[in-house]
Amino acid sequence: MRTLTSFWIMLIESRLWIAMGAVSVLLCSYCVFSQKPTWITVLLVFVGTWGAYYLQRWMPKITLHTENKVMRKKVAFLILILVFLISYMFQDSTLQVYGWMIMFSMPACLYALQVKTKNRMFWGIREIPFIKILIVALVWVFVALIPCIESQTWNMKVLLYGSMFFFYLVSIIIPFDIRDMEVDQPSMRTLAQILGEAHAKRIGFVCLFLACESVLFLFWLD
Repeated sequence: MRTLTSFWIMLIESRLWIAMGAVSVLLCSYCVFSQKPTWITVLLVFVGTWGAYYLQRWMPKITLHTENKVMRKKVAFLILILVFLISYMFQDSTLQVYGWMIMFSMPACLYALQVKTKNRMFWGIREIPFIKILIVALVWVFVALIPCIESQTWNMKVLLYGSMFFFYLVSIIIPFDIRDMEVDQPSMRTLAQILGEAHAKRIGFVCLFLACESVLFLFWLD
């Protein structure tokens, strides 16, 4: 029993369970769109998801000093490399999905990065209103739509499938924001902090309803 408990604690603490969830969503999407899984993509999603969530432990300890010229040059150089890499990937249809992976992973990885300017210290993109819920929902929607990006398939079924995931994810993230209202820093500016608990609940129910409607339309299309 102790071994089993230790195993579950390891999965939770290491964030491996989140990576396994992302892989499960991706494999289900391959089934929904009747496509054969691309296993290198599955592996990259697992490693990327685990890395992005695990990085959140260490990112708050890193501070980007905008007045430091050396750091600014390093950041600019890194941005240029990423832009070149993404541009190159978008030239090849077989590599486009990996370019999208980089683009969607960057906000998730840098979410908790602290930025220090001449006047104050702030939490970078974390201080943008509602950004937390949007980043989480959009990244997971991207994972769900990877098979469509690989096959270049865009139709009403894809739109409904993506909408279902987006509205469902928003509806299940809101309760966690409400739960954490008292412990979250004001700078996080979550939906529950800005609109209040009552309005956040209403939005959650509306999103859940829209997710169910998307599912019904998906069945109707099939």
